[in-house]
Amino acid sequence: MRGRPGVAALLGVVTLAGLTACSSGSALGPRATAGTATEHTVVLLDDAARPAVSAGIDDFVAEARAEVVSAAGTPAAVAGSVKDGEIVDVVVLPAGADLERITDELVADPAPVGRAGGTTYFAAAVTARGLPFAQYLTTARGRQVLLTHGVTPTSDAPSG
Repeated sequence: MRGRPGVAALLGVVTLAGLTACSSGSALGPRATAGTATEHTVVLLDDAARPAVSAGIDDFVAEARAEVVSAAGTPAAVAGSVKDGEIVDVVVLPAGADLERITDELVADPAPVGRAGGTTYFAAAVTARGLPFAQYLTTARGRQVLLTHGVTPTSDAPSG
């Protein structure tokens, strides 16, 4: 880049922007993709719920012929991603301050999906595109998949 300071400066800005974009979600783990479709649903979830919800994602994409991109992190990181305007269609979070922090971003009320390790988890659609997966987690089939991975239904979970 010698003799072309404008190009070098531009490349530096582009590199810095790329690193900033990657690090903004640094509290979230790597994204995983399941299924294939022309559009995908982005699901962010609490680390502790990842094994059970990943099984639910696999079943959902097989049934719905969908594509789901997911990442896990702390509840604070998931809520922060929603509040920061990142593309998120569904969140799976435990009851508490982080779920309450994003209620104004949701297109439907959070629905309880079950308990794991003494914690109640909720699925919440952030966009209309996220509604089918959030609703799937509350169906009998979705709850059965979650149950086989350690998430027990709660008494206030929907019965459909």
